[in-house]
Amino acid sequence: MNGLLKLATFFVLMSFFVSSVADDTELYDNLHACAVQPQEKYRFIFIVDNSGSMSSWEFTQSRETVNKTITEVLSSDFDDLQVAVVQYGTNHYSQEHKYNVTVPFTSDISVATNWNRHYGPGSSNYYDLQDHQPASLARMRNDGVYDAGGLLDVSDATNVQFVFFTDALRDYYYGCCSSLVSTGSPYHNLGDTLPGFGEYDALKNGSVLPNGLRAQFTILHVPPGGSWYEPASEAAAAIASPGGSYTGDVEWNADDPEGPGTKPRRYVQGTFGVDDASKIVELIQQVLIEVQDTTYTNVAPAVSVNSFNELQHRDELYFSVFQPSILPRWSGNIKKFRINGDGVLLDALDNPAIDPDTGSIAETARSFWSSSVDGPVVEKGGYRGQLTGSRTVFTDAEATGAEEPGIVKLSADSEVTFELMGLAEKNDEDLCVRTADKETGFSTVTDVGTTVESGLSVDGSNIRLSFTSTEQVSSSIRLYRNGETSPSANVCENTYAGDGTLHSCEVSLDNDIESMDVYFIATDDTTTVEYTIEYNIPDGSSETSCQSVADERETLLTWLLGEDVYNMDEDDSTTDAHQFAADPLHSRPYVVTYSGTSETDAVEVLYFTDNLGMLHAVDPADNKGTTLWSYLPSEHLDNIKRYANNEAGLPKIYGLDGSMSVIQRKSSDSERNKLALREVTLLVGERRGGRNYYSIDVSDGTEANKGPSINWKINGGDDAQFSDLGQTWSDLLPRKIAINCSDTGVGCTEIEVLVFSGGYDPAYDESGYLPEEALGNAVYIVDLETGGEKFFWSAGNNQDPRDTDKHALDLGLDHAVVATPTTLDTDGDGAIDILYALDISGGVWRVDFDSTKSTRDASFATGGKIADLSDRTQLRRFYNSLDVSRSRPQSGRDVYYLVTGSGYRAHPNEIATNPDRLYMVKDPYTSTRQLTRDEEQHRYHYVKNERSIKPEDLHEYDSEDASFEFGFWKTLTGTGEKILQSATTFNHTVMVSSFIPAENGAETCEIGAGRAYFLQLDNFNSVFDNEFVALTQEGLPPEATILQLPEIAICVGTACVTMATEPESDDDDDEKDPCDSDNFNSVAYGSDMAAAAAAMACGLEKGRAYRTDWIEN
Repeated sequence: MNGLLKLATFFVLMSFFVSSVADDTELYDNLHACAVQPQEKYRFIFIVDNSGSMSSWEFTQSRETVNKTITEVLSSDFDDLQVAVVQYGTNHYSQEHKYNVTVPFTSDISVATNWNRHYGPGSSNYYDLQDHQPASLARMRNDGVYDAGGLLDVSDATNVQFVFFTDALRDYYYGCCSSLVSTGSPYHNLGDTLPGFGEYDALKNGSVLPNGLRAQFTILHVPPGGSWYEPASEAAAAIASPGGSYTGDVEWNADDPEGPGTKPRRYVQGTFGVDDASKIVELIQQVLIEVQDTTYTNVAPAVSVNSFNELQHRDELYFSVFQPSILPRWSGNIKKFRINGDGVLLDALDNPAIDPDTGSIAETARSFWSSSVDGPVVEKGGYRGQLTGSRTVFTDAEATGAEEPGIVKLSADSEVTFELMGLAEKNDEDLCVRTADKETGFSTVTDVGTTVESGLSVDGSNIRLSFTSTEQVSSSIRLYRNGETSPSANVCENTYAGDGTLHSCEVSLDNDIESMDVYFIATDDTTTVEYTIEYNIPDGSSETSCQSVADERETLLTWLLGEDVYNMDEDDSTTDAHQFAADPLHSRPYVVTYSGTSETDAVEVLYFTDNLGMLHAVDPADNKGTTLWSYLPSEHLDNIKRYANNEAGLPKIYGLDGSMSVIQRKSSDSERNKLALREVTLLVGERRGGRNYYSIDVSDGTEANKGPSINWKINGGDDAQFSDLGQTWSDLLPRKIAINCSDTGVGCTEIEVLVFSGGYDPAYDESGYLPEEALGNAVYIVDLETGGEKFFWSAGNNQDPRDTDKHALDLGLDHAVVATPTTLDTDGDGAIDILYALDISGGVWRVDFDSTKSTRDASFATGGKIADLSDRTQLRRFYNSLDVSRSRPQSGRDVYYLVTGSGYRAHPNEIATNPDRLYMVKDPYTSTRQLTRDEEQHRYHYVKNERSIKPEDLHEYDSEDASFEFGFWKTLTGTGEKILQSATTFNHTVMVSSFIPAENGAETCEIGAGRAYFLQLDNFNSVFDNEFVALTQEGLPPEATILQLPEIAICVGTACVTMATEPESDDDDDEKDPCDSDNFNSVAYGSDMAAAAAAMACGLEKGRAYRTDWIEN
């Protein structure tokens, strides 16, 4: 090409932008593998509470769960891993609390799992147990349990994992239970703890211990019930916490950014059973992942359009960043930087924002909106650093049972229906575990009942009553449902001697539980007993919650509105603000300028979506970053609970993870130097989050208390018209359709429409074949105003096996069209004339529209398959849009160049047998008329002809000869290299990024990186001396972004190239005309305004480059 390309500094933003379920989040599976792939030596120490407060059942569950976890860990991919089992609290009344190394370090599963409860010397009697005493690392070292020379020598370990099983009773409430069961034994008060112990000074957590050893702690808390529930929970949360009242040497790192007095980094409360071992392993893996603390990004940055000079961009860039996790909840942020005229990213202090050696945000960078250096850390700075504890969140009015449509502002006591919150069905929940207060007999119904959660279905032995009695119990103990006079079941049928013996019995309720039942224990006997009611649901899997459904709803809404009820910041407060933000995995932010006379007084709002399912409106001013309001559709209210619980073993959570288009309309008094918008509409999809589209009016988006209004929703599968609609991956393209025009093109009726593809079906996640009945095999056009009620047109397959939609145009389309279609306006009248679509199997489809016809006319649209890029013998998948450019090769006749690439986005790490390719297909039919016989190709005779270009008609790229009649393909040379983003063509240059998975990524703890190609359109020769530019950025590189600043900058993520607008010249040649056909001979369709500006500057009459939005007066 003849325009100058100046190679600027290539830098990379190491921030994860991903998705999950067999999606591009598979990239981060390598990180999970790293979590169980040590560099040197890992040592796991399982510490089991062996004190008197741990019942026989609790201890048995702990032992069995520890053994199952040990088996899982030792069966995994650790190179050098050993485990040990330690019991703390020598539970004999004559002994002080000490640590007992029950199983020394071993890698033998049979040895590691062969252990039992440790009792005091000369006794195996459970009733000689002491009370619970807190534990500490200092005491472990004093007892010679670990450290150099200890029984468990960890001096040469690179990472030690302490995994704690406890009920945490004694840590807080020393009067909870009899101190020593044997007669005459004194109580131990908190002040009487042994040397090295102190209130709340159980285990001292820190990422680095004083001896340089890196250690992490996972506290698995089995909470008691009754009045001790909350105190014990607080104590358990402090077990791994530095600080407290202890004044001796504590083991925390002075450089730890969490500081002293914080909650542990890994604290999980629940009823952990034998079946939960795999979840515990995942929790431990997550701890190791968090040590890496790497940030990622995989979508292009948001670019500010200069509304006061529509041929130029602003210098502001907004990056979506996220932190992947092995748990369902991923966190994210939006960070703002700016780009200078040389294509260099700068931070708020005008310092380079990118570390050129690593390609990551520099550790010293301070993004805009941040009060201090936030560097690459997702949790720091950005918009989330401005989040408060009182946020404005709207949802659909129907969610609260309102009959009238609209939106409502949420509060903690909003009566959102339980079903939408995911609270009505409790079949996967455990019953509450509560401990009743000691009563004198049971003849009076106890004050402490147990509320059974709504909708719970149970089976098996569900109720266990454990008690001791000092007098004989001579009557059966029965279980009553509140308000009933006859028992629901007899819990204990027999009589029991009053000898202080522990008794235990069970009863099954046999699915007799109804919504919100409250049960009480009663008997006719007046014997004084101490009892504990335990609800054991063998198939339960989630953490225990003793809240009613209404209380749980209030807690969840309180958290959503910003209050840190779950103490996520680990600062001992549950009433301050949390600053958690969900991941904007595939969400590209968008800035709307509402009014102003210049950049300095512009009133703007930044919009983006996240995977909790929320749309956010943020003030993007340099000193702001504050959230104005958020909107959570009713379809995603159940994500609140999923994010709050963050339950191990469940898949990644998705919400509004799709693309966003924006429509802006100027008000009548808007002038060139005085902008005023009268209407702004956001068009939002869900991608992996679902099958819906949303049209959201944000004309009043600058007003925090007013929020948005919902124009309409498209519900895939629910609406008969959209039964073929799959997951909504496609953009909603705002376009116009012209109908009923005269032959001369006048008298037309124009309809504002949205164009989009049928989307994705997760059935394509299965490798090795293409499903035959998958969703998504359609293309849709609907009116903008109503989403299809006034105007609806579609093309698809009227003979597909589902026998669902009847499309206006039957294309015989067998496979999903995942990517956004490409539309062309060939005559410059503003209406689309040609539509291109690419299905996932490589079928290239073209539809031509006849503006002289009515939509009811069968000839209004004519279409068919014009090319096949793949076949069954060489399976390749296509997730990207076609990049379409019109150019005039040496033959002298304009053709359309269709560029795309193959790559399995659902499995980016896959190394396919058939290497992926970059394709270019030529379409000579640049108008909707048929060519003469002399002009026709021998294979492809316009869309009405059934013959199409076959894979064998395309030839492999040859740098010496690219004059192929139908097009060519270029094999990607990297191992496993794939094209996972759409190409962008500008000024006769094709810009496209690729991804190459890491070799042996699980062993190297890498996720792979990308390449950037800059190729000449007509022959695919590289613009530069090298074939490609290797990107240092880890993860999926996004598509190219074109900026005009006023010089043109082309960015792939944060790797940028500046492109001079003046033609290249030298001393020997006269200056060349940049608009000469030899210099500027292509127009890109579907690209941004920079291409449009260049086209207009060169006076090109045919072709139009659409902006992503349109503004009309």
